[in-house]
Amino acid sequence: MTASARPGTCRVWYCGRCRAAYKSAPPLVDAACSCETPVRTLHPTTVTVLPAPPAPRLQALDDDEARHRALARRGRRVKVTFEADVDTAWLTRGADGHQHLTVFVITDDGQRHAIDTRLPGVRIDAAHPEEKDKT
Repeated sequence: MTASARPGTCRVWYCGRCRAAYKSAPPLVDAACSCETPVRTLHPTTVTVLPAPPAPRLQALDDDEARHRALARRGRRVKVTFEADVDTAWLTRGADGHQHLTVFVITDDGQRHAIDTRLPGVRIDAAHPEEKDKT
């Protein structure tokens, strides 16, 4: 059974031989029976034809967005770096008795981030002063 573009409810008669639709009233369903003489059935089946879902909106990706989407896969190791100004740093003692440093930074757009230095792979480096003057 293939549906046309118009949604609605119709009655469909199916062929007794090939089990495909050979007639519908109103004609919302295309006839799919390929038999020369369909084996007619006595009672129709009521079928609701739903409208086709809207096509997904496509958008062009710039090179950075395409690269970011390719990297955003579960389990993929990535390295994230950004420059920020140190706002506050706290030295706290954990439940195991060891001290660790938590650094709060503010990026250029005003976002605040907490960086836990206990996490594996965290690396904090000093930014070169001449690089900041260029921006």
